Amino acid sequence: MALSRRSFLVTGGLAASLLGGGGLFLGFSRWRRKHGAPAALFTPGAATIGVGALTAAQTATLDLFCRTLLPVPIEIERYREFLSWRALHLDGYRALYTRFVQALEQDGPRPFAERDAEAQKATIARPFAALSTISQARRTAVQRTPWDKHMAMAETEPGALALKFQRFIRAEVFAIYSVTEQLVSLGYDAPLGVPRGLTDYLSAPKRGN
Repeated sequence: MALSRRSFLVTGGLAASLLGGGGLFLGFSRWRRKHGAPAALFTPGAATIGVGALTAAQTATLDLFCRTLLPVPIEIERYREFLSWRALHLDGYRALYTRFVQALEQDGPRPFAERDAEAQKATIARPFAALSTISQARRTAVQRTPWDKHMAMAETEPGALALKFQRFIRAEVFAIYSVTEQLVSLGYDAPLGVPRGLTDYLSAPKRGN
């Protein structure tokens, strides 16, 4: 039986919606495999941590980690927002941040924030010390491994926790830095993606212009 024009359009619209919804679902599934993993894969107690907001103390420690790690003054809000969003929305991040903060705070007799600058620099290096026991080939292989398989790596494997700290904390902080403060330090007017045309005219001309 021939379809009327209206029936054809309705049927076609429903089919397109189903295909589009299926595409979105598959796309989200791929995104989640890349950006999210069961929290239990991070630490034995991580399943009880789940996603959620970081505490004020955890946020303060991570703020200080970022400031100590990076070589120039930074706008801490962008790093804080990045880390907070991941803890709130991506499985496993809050558990890993909790483990990392514990490593920094328990490294010495005094709280991380109360140590002098040199001690703080030494403290933030120690969670990554085990990386020196892992070959460069092994590090490269792990870096290319999909999220879920990488996270399933047993923490009893030498350097496994240090690799997680490196890939999902330190490397991600450096990634933000590379397109923000580092560009400005190299002479760019603003980080990538920050429009300046509507504000430049409010500033005095640069010397030589």
